[in-house]
Amino acid sequence: MITLTQKYRDLLKLLITHYESLHDGDLTEIGLQPKMDCDNVWTEGYGSLVLDDKGYKIVGFENKAKAYKFAKIHTLEEATIEMDKKIDEVIRLLNKYGVNAIDQQAAGLIDITYNIGIGNFLISKLYHYHTKHATSDWIQKGFDGWTKSGGFVKNGLIARRKSEFTMY
Repeated sequence: MITLTQKYRDLLKLLITHYESLHDGDLTEIGLQPKMDCDNVWTEGYGSLVLDDKGYKIVGFENKAKAYKFAKIHTLEEATIEMDKKIDEVIRLLNKYGVNAIDQQAAGLIDITYNIGIGNFLISKLYHYHTKHATSDWIQKGFDGWTKSGGFVKNGLIARRKSEFTMY
C-alpha cells in the first residue's frame, strides 16, 4: 500500500511543478489558458488534460476554441488544487492495483504515473520490475523506457525520468 508522508508529498509536488510547469497558452489574456503539449493534446494547469463534455481529450490546434471553452483551470490556486486531486487519484489507483512502495519509491512511481497515466504504467516494464523487486539497474531501465513523445526522444522526459529514478 502506498502512503506518502508530507515531506515526500512536498518533494513530489516540486517535481511535478518543475517538469509540468504552469500551463498558460496565451500570456496576453488574464488568467491561465490551456496550451498544447508536444503531442498536440490540450492541457491546463500542471499537465491536466482538457476534456470535452463527453470526457474525451481535446487534440490539435484546430480545436483551440474548444479547449478554451472546456478549460476549468484559470488561476494558480485552481491549478494547485487540481494537481493535489490528481496526485490523490494516482495514489488511489496505485493502491487499487496493489502497488506497494516506501515513500521515496512511491514519489517516483506517482510522478511517472501522473505523467504517463495509470493505463500506461500498468503495462510498463517499470511496473513489472517494481512488483518483482528487480534490481536498481532494471528499475532504472523501466523509468528510461518512457522518454519518447510523439515518437521522438525528448530531453525533458530524459531529465524527468532521471529525477524520478533518483527519487525512487
